Amino acid sequence: MEYLTIDIMAGFQWTEVHTAAAEKLVNQYIIENREILIYYVTNEQLQTLPVVKMPKVSENIRIVEIEGIEYNPCGGTHLGRTGEIGLIKIFKAEKQKELTRLYFKCGFRALNDYSESLGILSVLSAKFNTGRTEILNRVEKLENDYKQLLSANENLKLENANFLADSLLAENGGGFISHIFEDSSMKELLYLAGTIVKKEKVTVLLASRKEQKVTLSHSGDSPFHCGQYFKAELDSYNGKGGGNERIAQAGFASQNDLMAFYQYSVEKLGQNPGA
Repeated sequence: MEYLTIDIMAGFQWTEVHTAAAEKLVNQYIIENREILIYYVTNEQLQTLPVVKMPKVSENIRIVEIEGIEYNPCGGTHLGRTGEIGLIKIFKAEKQKELTRLYFKCGFRALNDYSESLGILSVLSAKFNTGRTEILNRVEKLENDYKQLLSANENLKLENANFLADSLLAENGGGFISHIFEDSSMKELLYLAGTIVKKEKVTVLLASRKEQKVTLSHSGDSPFHCGQYFKAELDSYNGKGGGNERIAQAGFASQNDLMAFYQYSVEKLGQNPGA
């Protein structure tokens, strides 16, 4: 395992401040290279020691004493001095019922982790052409720029969808609109179909050659059930999909299957959109 954990009963709400304080204190003990003593005591002698936790045994009680820090009944393997640990780095704290679990690395694992993290920071520093302390500011700026681009892109998508919707409504009549796109994604088709049915009470069939998918929808004013139509017809064209009464979508194994289903649906629904 690359890390170790310890569960502690803090008795209060553990925060990052406590994590930093604990890490600083334990590393101070490591630097002081305190001696770790191991010896046995009787049950009577045990009563005089401020042990961390009382043992379950009453004989051959083994005590591990960290000089000036704690007395711990324990039968496991231990170091001779705290300095042998080398370094401890706590990298996460999380709530575990009534306890707080600390995740940490020590010794060369902690050093290796620091080296890897420093390497990542150095690469980011070079990419942003800035000092390590300024990387977070650059990332925040990138996030803000990205959000602005997303907002601008959504506005463009809305404008484009409105334009396409008006064009398709002008070109088609009879309560049924169909169109096949070469490169549009299903997400874009769903957005466009939604825009169209908000404008007019029509049934809309849109397909994408690129993704080999199709969507069928209407505004909800028709008794026609899109999902049931797909369920009844898709198997004949190697299609898989489904939906509800107002919208459905499906994918096909090949463009030939897609086109065959699309043409069939255009002919059938174009004659009677509410069929």
